[in-house]
Amino acid sequence: MSVYHSEKQNHRVLSLHSLVGKRRLSTFQIELLRDFTASYPVLVTDDDMMSRALHRAIFEQHGLRLVETRSSDAALEICQTQPISLVISDIMKPNMDGLEMLQYLRTDPRTEHIPLIFVTATNGTHDAAFQYGADAFIRKPFHPQDLLVEVWRLLSKRIK
Repeated sequence: MSVYHSEKQNHRVLSLHSLVGKRRLSTFQIELLRDFTASYPVLVTDDDMMSRALHRAIFEQHGLRLVETRSSDAALEICQTQPISLVISDIMKPNMDGLEMLQYLRTDPRTEHIPLIFVTATNGTHDAAFQYGADAFIRKPFHPQDLLVEVWRLLSKRIK
């Protein structure tokens, strides 16, 4: 598993073995995320029911609010009409893939500010994900704490 994130187009690669037990959110950080996502939930969009269930379990374990959808079309509609803090998406989905969805998010003034994390097992998509404007990229399988750390990294600037 690898975690990649974009900071001014510099991509860092973190291996699972270097992260386990070292990158954990504090209770205080989890409480801040819990309060923030109560008003601005995280949206997970994935056509795979088991992947959505995994994300739900991770978020519910920490009391974080999550909205789920199977399709990119529904995700776009939710982002345009509800106060979403962050999107977590798979890349490979029927009808509209995650990259195309991200392109729509980045070109719509209502949604261009919403950070997006791709969580995917799809090989060869890392570079395209960042070219389309992804804020982070996590390869499946992943450690739940790595996802939470990336969520914190992207949302902590907005949490007051």
